[in-house]
Amino acid sequence: MASKNTPLTDVEKIRRLPWLVAGDSLNTAFFLLTFSGTVFILFLNELGLDAAQIGVMLSLVPLVGIVAPFMAPWVGRYGYKRTFITFWGIRNFVFALMLLTPLILAQFGEQKVFFWVAGIIIVFALCRAIAETGSYPWRKEAIPDAIRGKFIALNSMSTTVAGILVTVGASYVIDVGVGLSRFMTLMTTGIVIGLISVWVYAQVPGGAKKPSTAKTTSHVQGMKQSLRDGNFVRFLISLGLITMGATAVIAFVPLFMTEQVGLSDGNVVLLSVGTYLGALVSSYWWGWVADRYGSQPIMQFSIIILLLLPPSWLLIPRHSSASLPIAFFIAFVAGIGTLAWQISWVRYLFVNVMPPDNS
Repeated sequence: MASKNTPLTDVEKIRRLPWLVAGDSLNTAFFLLTFSGTVFILFLNELGLDAAQIGVMLSLVPLVGIVAPFMAPWVGRYGYKRTFITFWGIRNFVFALMLLTPLILAQFGEQKVFFWVAGIIIVFALCRAIAETGSYPWRKEAIPDAIRGKFIALNSMSTTVAGILVTVGASYVIDVGVGLSRFMTLMTTGIVIGLISVWVYAQVPGGAKKPSTAKTTSHVQGMKQSLRDGNFVRFLISLGLITMGATAVIAFVPLFMTEQVGLSDGNVVLLSVGTYLGALVSSYWWGWVADRYGSQPIMQFSIIILLLLPPSWLLIPRHSSASLPIAFFIAFVAGIGTLAWQISWVRYLFVNVMPPDNS
């Protein structure tokens, strides 16, 4: 067994990867029941927020993420894993304040509840951004490059199964429940699961802090050096454009399905099962192809699929018996394309963009 200061071998890393898979699966349940996905959008709609206010809420998490580059030096000194575990845990307690939302709404009305929810999301997003700053170098160390594509695929299969189970359960709760109480039930469950995931993540090795005696360039110099890397800059531009385009459209699909297509809240949540099934049946294939042929062909193919989604949604018949099955099929195809993009860009980042020493 390796000592604390001895780098882990690939065999030792692989033995501990099930903990990472379990943590990611639990985290999938957390974010589906709390701040991300259809449940949260329907929750905001139930609060009486309009589309513009919902858009502001959804923009807060990525907006706060801009603090990550400035936190990187501190994260390196504090420890990648230590930072992740600390702030991944704090975010659960921050989001628990959301359970007081019905009381705030009853006492102060819709206008005040908007600022209440926004404040929680900002602090939550800050904790998340700091945690993820430590997560990427830690994951790069914990997962051997030789199996990274296959691991991402297998991990995606596990998180997809978790997502399907959670989505089916959430759909049932939303269908049989009424008002805000159904969302409070789901969020409480998500917070408990999130706390368990923190303990599970703590079992994954690696992510030690940088030695204080190591000779490294300053953080600002390192950022300038990175921006002189043409491959890195092109990757950031591509990732940014795809993320903005996809988020701007997909974020409002649940509202489009309820208000324009005519699906019930429960059926809209159930559409996520189609997305997860598409990801599940294609995940291992995408991982194998990425390791065999590289990430770029998959990135290009997945972008084509994502571009076909908006016109497909617009062609769904309104208030028809065929609306749900057609929407479900489109969600299935979306799952295939979304996972292909996720596997390919993550693998490209770790294998082709980031230097081996996380510098």
